Amino acid sequence: MTGSSPPAAPSVPDMAATLHPRRSRLPRRSSRSRSSRRGGARRSLRSFLTAARWHQRLLAAGLVAAATAAGLAAVAPPQVPTVPVVVAAHDLAAGAVPAVDDLRVARLPAGSAPAHAYAGPTAVPGRELLAPKRAGTPLTDLDFLDAASLARLGNHLVAAPVRIADAASLRYVRVGDRIDVLGAATVPGPGVSVGRARTVAAGVRVIAVSGSADGSGLADASGDGGLVVLAVAPATARALAGAAVTSELSLALRPSR
Repeated sequence: MTGSSPPAAPSVPDMAATLHPRRSRLPRRSSRSRSSRRGGARRSLRSFLTAARWHQRLLAAGLVAAATAAGLAAVAPPQVPTVPVVVAAHDLAAGAVPAVDDLRVARLPAGSAPAHAYAGPTAVPGRELLAPKRAGTPLTDLDFLDAASLARLGNHLVAAPVRIADAASLRYVRVGDRIDVLGAATVPGPGVSVGRARTVAAGVRVIAVSGSADGSGLADASGDGGLVVLAVAPATARALAGAAVTSELSLALRPSR
C-alpha cells in the first residue's frame, strides 16, 4: 500500500447517473420551449376573448333591433280601411266626356271618400263634365249635368244654355260663380241702336261650362263662342233666348261672397 494513492471520490453527476440512469439520458427542456408554450396559451386566451366580445356585440345588436321593431310597432298608426274611388287620370277640361283611359281607381280612407263617388270607371256616366277636374280629383255625381242635378235646382229655376260670343272669357268661369249676362245689339230695333249694351240677366249662377277657346280642349264644336249653362227663372230664360237672336252676349263676373 506504500506509494499508492487512495481512489478518487465519484463526482455529483456520476452519482446522479448511477442513481438515475434513465433521467440522465433525457435532454433538458430549454427555457425557449417553455416560453413558446406560454405564448401559445396567451394566444388561445386572446382568441377566445376576441370571439366572446364579437358574439357579445352581435347579441347586443340583435337586442337593439328587436327593441326598435317593438317600439315602431307600438307607435305605428292602426290600419285604416280604404274604399275604391274613381279619380281623374289627368287634367280634364270642362265639357269633356271622360273615357275609360281618362280615369283611374285610387283607394282612399273610408272616412275621406266623397259622398256619391264612383267605385269603378264603368259607373261613370257618359256625360259632359260641369267643370274642369285636376288629376287625382275624385269624380262624383255632382260633376255631371244630369236629371238629378237639374232636379236639385227646384221648381222655380230652369237650366238655360247661353252662348257667349267671347269664348275665351269662359276660362275664368267656374261652376258656382255668379255672373251678369250682357247683350250688345247687332240688329237695330225700336229704341235699340247697334252696339248698345244692356243687362239681360243679373247675378245668375253658373251650373255648367261646356266650351271655351283657351286651347285646353274646351272649345265648342261649332266654333261660334262658348256655351255656359245658367240656373235662372223661367222669365229670365225667355229673355236670354230672345237676346241671343238680336245681340252678342258677353258676361261679367261678380265677386264671390
